[in-house]
Amino acid sequence: MISVKSPKGLPALYSLYRLASQIRIDVKTYKISFSKIQGCGNCFVICEKEKGLPQNLNWGKLSKAICDFNRGIGADTLLTISKGRNAPFFMEVYNPDGSKAQVSGNGTRCVARYLLEKGYSPRLFKQIETVRGLVGAEILNGDLQNLQVRVNLGRQVKEIKRMTIKLNGRAVKVIYVDIGNPHAVRLVNKFPADWKRQGDLIEHHPVYQPRKVNVEFGRVVNKKEIEVKVWERGVGAVLSSGTGASAAVLAAIYAGKLSPKAKAIMEGGNLEIEYDSIKKNLYITGPAQTVGSGVFFYHV
Repeated sequence: MISVKSPKGLPALYSLYRLASQIRIDVKTYKISFSKIQGCGNCFVICEKEKGLPQNLNWGKLSKAICDFNRGIGADTLLTISKGRNAPFFMEVYNPDGSKAQVSGNGTRCVARYLLEKGYSPRLFKQIETVRGLVGAEILNGDLQNLQVRVNLGRQVKEIKRMTIKLNGRAVKVIYVDIGNPHAVRLVNKFPADWKRQGDLIEHHPVYQPRKVNVEFGRVVNKKEIEVKVWERGVGAVLSSGTGASAAVLAAIYAGKLSPKAKAIMEGGNLEIEYDSIKKNLYITGPAQTVGSGVFFYHV
């Protein structure tokens, strides 16, 4: 233990003043304009990268801060928009743990709404560039109050296969679906009471490392409807997911239990999913609603 004997009176105050003057804390604050938009309860913070922000800004760290529901704006995902090479706009997807995803179905619809509200012609974002290629976005009506957007994820279905993994010592059957993002789908007759715990265990299962995996539980209602619960990697349980709903529908089609055009029923709302087996295109149709907008003060 080290004991320090402090001088008394004015000399002590002067010593403290000198010490404090030698301590310098560099804190930079960036004012980041954002919009918060949700699709079926899946909420996104959307920012434009080129608006006076440094090129070396760590967007993964920013995602952790801005998506925090207690200390930030609060969102399931951060979406950024910048100039594209093969389309006017390039969209990137950041999870709240700082990791990146390749594509987002709900996010694409929300970005389309954001660009529409900013005054861009729908022709300019008919295609939006992502790290996995171009995705289509079509405004189905001009009513912002009840806006519906149809997203064409394109030829994103890379792989569908059955897998058996060990979960707490027992064999569990899943259908692995790669549609730009990896998904493990469990088709069930009844949702497990501990589906969130199972989702977490499957996400971090050794067979899916290091990328981890999104997890969906699907209960087929009839040939045209499926109920879906979503555990999103890097996020946790979410009210809905466009790619998650798509993966569940594709898994059920693969299992011969669902038609190529079906409704995915989730806690946050319903999405229409359609798979064109000839062109190999995957379509997602659903709403996108603005929650609010403002400025986030980001301290680094």
